[in-house]
Amino acid sequence: MKRLLVLLFCVCSCITVSGQARKFWYDESGNRTSRKTITLSKSETGVSEENSKQNEPITDEIGETSILIFPNPARSSITVEIQGWEENKGDMITLYDQTGRLVLTLPNLTRSNNLDLSSLQTGIYFMVIQLNKKTTKWSIIKK
Repeated sequence: MKRLLVLLFCVCSCITVSGQARKFWYDESGNRTSRKTITLSKSETGVSEENSKQNEPITDEIGETSILIFPNPARSSITVEIQGWEENKGDMITLYDQTGRLVLTLPNLTRSNNLDLSSLQTGIYFMVIQLNKKTTKWSIIKK
């Protein structure tokens, strides 16, 4: 009976992991405030995409600040809009490739920031946005 339960748990876990991703939000104390389950789909290129509507902005929040990123996947540039943003020294956007190498830094943020990706190769990049000593991380797909 115990083996059957373990086997059932493993099978259910594999099915859930292969088709879904979870994103969590936390408050300043480290308490989870919300969770969103995203269903992943395969694109024509075989790359998993979180949003089937590619023109729809992806949003997140850091405290009182709302961040919108679009388009993702991107061909030549990506826009990062920061709503409710107040200028702080040290706010920046950094972009890393899959090996962890820094490929782009945008230190002087505004309410609407445009990142030029035209010189980058096709692939997945990791964007870190730091606002008021808080960070959020994003996966960016460059077509």
